[in-house]
Amino acid sequence: MRDALLSMFLLSAFAASSAGADPLSVTAGASISFTNERHSGTNTDLYGYLEGSYANFYLGVSGDVYNDGGQDELDPYFGYRNTTAGGLSYDVSYTRYIYPYNGGDCCANVAVSLSFPLNDSLTGTLDASYYTYDETTDTYLTLDYALNDKITLTGVVGRYGNPGAADTKEWELAATYALGDETAIVVHYYDGSDYKGYFGLDLTWDTTLLGG
Repeated sequence: MRDALLSMFLLSAFAASSAGADPLSVTAGASISFTNERHSGTNTDLYGYLEGSYANFYLGVSGDVYNDGGQDELDPYFGYRNTTAGGLSYDVSYTRYIYPYNGGDCCANVAVSLSFPLNDSLTGTLDASYYTYDETTDTYLTLDYALNDKITLTGVVGRYGNPGAADTKEWELAATYALGDETAIVVHYYDGSDYKGYFGLDLTWDTTLLGG
């Protein structure tokens, strides 16, 4: 944990010294999610995050409070995101997982995300992650279609790699309706090769506290 905190401090200090003309931006958000999924027992989730960014580097912390309590988590993270002249957006990040009521400092995740607009309405995103504790991996391909300025339709296919066992396959369909500039409601349907399909509903809020 000390190494993760030191790395975050050094990264933020480097960002602050590398591009003094770039503005500091601070964002925050929260959501409450409900599902009818019964396998894990965590079908209500209160989520929040606070993030600062500078010169394309970012540093933040997120947290989840579940209805069962035992799986609550606090996740500090840092990374770098940017967009090329050709329109490709990329994001490289490191996240530490801390479970206050179930073992404390657990493990880490290294992730890469690539996103590219296919046309004015359609965007494709490829996400890949590696989990250091059990050496599992996951890969997800997402397509987002902006039906209009209020409604976005999303389709996701994914694979979760389990060392020494068969991979898990997952699917998701979602529809997002923007209630305003900072709030939205999202309806999900999730399914996978090792669990039954279930529905989810998210109420989300995201805002900029500083900068732009």
